[in-house]
Amino acid sequence: MTEQKIVETLATRVMGWELDNRYFIGATRHECFLLPDGNRILRQNWNPLQNIADAWALVEKFEHYRMQSCANGQKYCEFLYEGHWYGGHGFSQQEAICQAAINTARGDFLGLKWRNKARQRD
Repeated sequence: MTEQKIVETLATRVMGWELDNRYFIGATRHECFLLPDGNRILRQNWNPLQNIADAWALVEKFEHYRMQSCANGQKYCEFLYEGHWYGGHGFSQQEAICQAAINTARGDFLGLKWRNKARQRD
């Protein structure tokens, strides 16, 4: 999954925003996310993989979370959703948060589908 697709999936499936590619500033068309309150965020201005503040906005969507550092230097994040913990690893906090949020949105208990898919490609 590309970074652009990850950001789009997080925006639409976790944050609950809509993708809007019909927004014009002057004569230039821009892709943006349409928020439930009618406001817009330009797509290029929201990237939870790169921006920790954007990543923490994802964390706030879940009732409970856990974050820890692993022995190999990676970060691990888990979200509790509908009685199950969904987790993800990353080299930074924001990558771990995004991975856990993607796995939660997919209903991927502890990232098993993600890891199995990666193993099948190897």
